[in-house]
Amino acid sequence: MEDGYEDGVFRLCRGSDSKVEWKLMNDMLSLTLYPYSDKHVLDRWDDLGNRVDAASVESFDYHFFKYVFLPQPEKVLKWVYDNRDYKSLSLTMPLGFYYRYTPQSRKIIDEAIARLDNPAIQTYYTEMTELWITND
Repeated sequence: MEDGYEDGVFRLCRGSDSKVEWKLMNDMLSLTLYPYSDKHVLDRWDDLGNRVDAASVESFDYHFFKYVFLPQPEKVLKWVYDNRDYKSLSLTMPLGFYYRYTPQSRKIIDEAIARLDNPAIQTYYTEMTELWITND
């Protein structure tokens, strides 16, 4: 597998890191199957977000946005806000990426922020989205 191929199948990564990358990908795919009602699912995504690297961050962003944020945006925004002081902000990474990605995803995030019933959370995300835009 030195050249990245085995039996005609291209491998995403080579060497000793390949097992780690495949494990991260499997963890992502398994987390997409967790029910939204699981009170620890966002903790698990946060933990996974702390373990991804450059090779797997794009998949992490995609899977988190599509399978976690889109079905329950207010829950995700509230969780990130509630955990901003003592958890990493790994779940803001995919939100920031998609906020800059397309006008459609920006609109989806803005609408979710507008539906929040807490002015402090709305202010927090107004400031966060300004940072996302300026880092574009």
